[in-house]
Amino acid sequence: MLRDVQYGLRMMPKNPGFTFVAVLMLALAIGANTAAFTVLNTIFLHSLPVHEQSTLIAVNVVNTSKSDRSDGFLPISYLNLPTLLFALLQLPLF
Repeated sequence: MLRDVQYGLRMMPKNPGFTFVAVLMLALAIGANTAAFTVLNTIFLHSLPVHEQSTLIAVNVVNTSKSDRSDGFLPISYLNLPTLLFALLQLPLF
């Protein structure tokens, strides 16, 4: 096994194109795996940075104007309950 590694290291300067592509592919693969793990770790393994998660609710806002979205819904906004109540009290309903 040690001889295989030595042979591979000796051949790297003789094939600079292959060496460049191999190192580039390794760098891209390591970077992509790191980015994917960071996103998945943040989304699934860590809790939300909210003190009282039981008060967290999802709000769907109906879009009455015709836009590019065919379902009529805007993206979900996540608010905690006191912030939502304050925002609802500020709306002119009538």
